[in-house]
Amino acid sequence: MNKKIAFSTLCLILVFGTALFSLNPKHASATQANGEKTLILYDAISGAIPDAKMMSFFDFPPGDIIQTYENGSTTLDTTRSGNSTYAGWISNEANTLGFPSLDSAAGFQLDFTLHVENESHTNNKRAGFSVIILREDARGIELGFWENEIWAQNDDATGGLFTRGEGIRFPTTTGLINYQVIVINDSYTLTANGASILSGPLRDYSKFEASRIPIKRRTSSF
Repeated sequence: MNKKIAFSTLCLILVFGTALFSLNPKHASATQANGEKTLILYDAISGAIPDAKMMSFFDFPPGDIIQTYENGSTTLDTTRSGNSTYAGWISNEANTLGFPSLDSAAGFQLDFTLHVENESHTNNKRAGFSVIILREDARGIELGFWENEIWAQNDDATGGLFTRGEGIRFPTTTGLINYQVIVINDSYTLTANGASILSGPLRDYSKFEASRIPIKRRTSSF
């Protein structure tokens, strides 16, 4: 997989495979609807890459991934590592001070701004760039971003764990787009620049084993 991406709001990023992407977040935030608690995870105005106190970075194999900040964005380059690369940022109650409780009955949302400049994948069940948001019981949603489509990863009840679920043809390469993932009860909605473009049921990823990365409770991940 290979891609280049630019962000403006950010809560969770996960990259599988070879990738090059730019993170240009004006801010990244997670919001708990009950009490409207908002946590800013990253603000590109800081002039630096994301702070490890707010979003913990991981890469595998370690050492081949380069994070740089230039021209108002953070760039993560995994193109040197091949398709076995895992890299991205994770935020949860264990490593992020003040991380909100993700109670889907009350509702919560993730705001991020993203520009996918290029992306490739080795099969249609994977994406070079993914956003994952999970509540405490490992129920939530993983959304894969291609250059021309956004789609959900299934669970056992919706077609098989980590197979392609509902999706929409959508041009992610046209520039910075403001996205929101809104979770209420057992459903999610994805908006792009304020318009609803995709919705469906939450998935149960609790059967996931560490063949990719460990699932954290109450997690936002890019």
